[in-house]
Amino acid sequence: MPVAQSYKEKDRDALLLLDSNFHITKKLKSRLTGGLKGVKQSFYYTGGCYRHNDNFQFKEPFVDTVYAIQDNKLVPEWAFDLGSFKLSARRSMNLSERRKAEGEYKILNFGFNETNRYLFCNYYCKNREVFSVYDKKEEKYIHHEKLEFSAKAHFKFGLKNDLFPGDLPDFWPYKIFGTCWVAKQEPALLNEQQLRALNCGSEDNPVLLVVNAGK
Repeated sequence: MPVAQSYKEKDRDALLLLDSNFHITKKLKSRLTGGLKGVKQSFYYTGGCYRHNDNFQFKEPFVDTVYAIQDNKLVPEWAFDLGSFKLSARRSMNLSERRKAEGEYKILNFGFNETNRYLFCNYYCKNREVFSVYDKKEEKYIHHEKLEFSAKAHFKFGLKNDLFPGDLPDFWPYKIFGTCWVAKQEPALLNEQQLRALNCGSEDNPVLLVVNAGK
């Protein structure tokens, strides 16, 4: 279970391992070592856990490395090198600094999903949301798209949805469970053709698109 950290503290827990009775069996420390003295913390972040190839992986905020949880330990799997685009932890957790960074060439709200073959990455950079697909086998990006904030309501981003007939929105997986890819669509933001294709009305609840991507 990821822990919301107070970054003024030096010795912080980042992840709690629980047994089937929800008893804590292990406390794993933050990989962002030390405290941030005098930091003005507006946000409290937690890391993210996901399952991949029968292992649980853990990504901690402001830490470039993705870890596998093995034998009650965090084992490095791979890392994102954001270079000069990386926003420091001190600026990320402060509201006024984050607002300044929105207009800079800095990466905010970096998120990703993983399959055996691909990494699906999305993030904000200089008032745009960016969607990228990285091919781990070929070691290169095969999809890279920038979306103006004002254009997101039209859902013209992501992968071309050619699995179903009709004018469905482009597909972008927000959750991946093995070969099961899940996307969410808000009917209020779809056009008339897309509503007909999904057989729903503009005031209906969100629609989940679930795809079995195979091996």
